[in-house]
Amino acid sequence: DTITEQPVIEWLKELEYEHAFGPDIAPAGPFMERGNFKEVLLTQRLRGSIRRLNPDATDWLIDQAVRQLSQATNLQQDLDNKQIYELLVGGVKVETRENGETKTKVLRLIDFDDPKNNEFLAVNQFAIEGHERVRRPDLVVFVNGIPLTIFELKNPADENATIFGAYKQLGEYKNDIPEIFRHNQFLVVGDLVQARYGTISSSWERFSAWKALHDENEKPPKGISQLELLVRGMFPKE
Repeated sequence: DTITEQPVIEWLKELEYEHAFGPDIAPAGPFMERGNFKEVLLTQRLRGSIRRLNPDATDWLIDQAVRQLSQATNLQQDLDNKQIYELLVGGVKVETRENGETKTKVLRLIDFDDPKNNEFLAVNQFAIEGHERVRRPDLVVFVNGIPLTIFELKNPADENATIFGAYKQLGEYKNDIPEIFRHNQFLVVGDLVQARYGTISSSWERFSAWKALHDENEKPPKGISQLELLVRGMFPKE
């Protein structure tokens, strides 16, 4: 919901995220970053980040890393997601031949030691062409061109729009646009009052509210909504 999107975008900007409007970076958009509506990785950003984090990597090695991130290797979504998680945390292993010997190069995708060495981007209205229809998650957070978080947001003024409804909508997205969920680490549902987060395999009962800004034992500031607390507490670059 656009009414709820805007505050989330502003909070993320305060955390020094870049922001882009989905149609602007879409195919034929003024700042095009996607070759077609099926692509969920922002490949230009991804390649630039791999090069920055792995200065010795050749174009061929970068191509192989991007390919590993792009191709589904399992029929089951949760297994594919686990495999991508391992690449995000441990790096992409690429076999190469040097002087007649086979060697394994490991390319980092994310700099966990220096969070500011990564590229954080929030994109609202990111249209994805699925098997049968086009879907537009309200907000997608990319790190180094990889879509790690999806927000589905509702208008609190609409009695029929609940955060449980947002959760069910994400379930429909998992069927309609499965590709983006391969890279996903968190799902967030919220309106301007309530908010919950979970993973692609979490049941509704497992979706949780974020409890504090910095330390679980501290009380949250007075007057702050669950959604603002979640964004400010969970999404600092660190």
